[in-house]
Amino acid sequence: MYINTITNIFTGHVKFKAEGYYIEKFINSCRAKNLNLENIKREKNTIIIANIKTKKFKELCKIAKQSKCKIKICKKNGLPFIIHRYKKRKIFVIALIIVVITLITLSNFIWNVDIIGNKNISKEEILDIVKSEGLDIGKLKGKVDAQKIVNKIRIERQDISWVRNKNYRYKC
Repeated sequence: MYINTITNIFTGHVKFKAEGYYIEKFINSCRAKNLNLENIKREKNTIIIANIKTKKFKELCKIAKQSKCKIKICKKNGLPFIIHRYKKRKIFVIALIIVVITLITLSNFIWNVDIIGNKNISKEEILDIVKSEGLDIGKLKGKVDAQKIVNKIRIERQDISWVRNKNYRYKC
């Protein structure tokens, strides 16, 4: 069920309305040609609403013509239709890509250093130790070894009993 939904998103599907006196013949012909109609709902004796994959829609139209049914597209869903909709809006797509890349890039930098909970030691003293180890605003997060900085603070200052890096993930 879920796999079918995911494939429908990527390949696309069309919701259509089929109308005609020989609607059962239409459904049986679709079954014979291995066209999987999904979510078939009967609206009246001569009208059904169903979904079909985008690639199979042309074959469906041929069968509808043979069984003297009219096909009307109700809704188009999926990635191919979204791409087609935004084809003419290239600047919007480019701007969106630039914004996403900028956010990803800027999230890899250190923007602030907070020192919280210290009562006996001034923030400037702790900031000096942290800066001497290479932690500074504007530096890449990947180039900073947080555990090394925590250990350095514990070694240099005997009056500090506990230091924690809020963003450090402990490995078990």
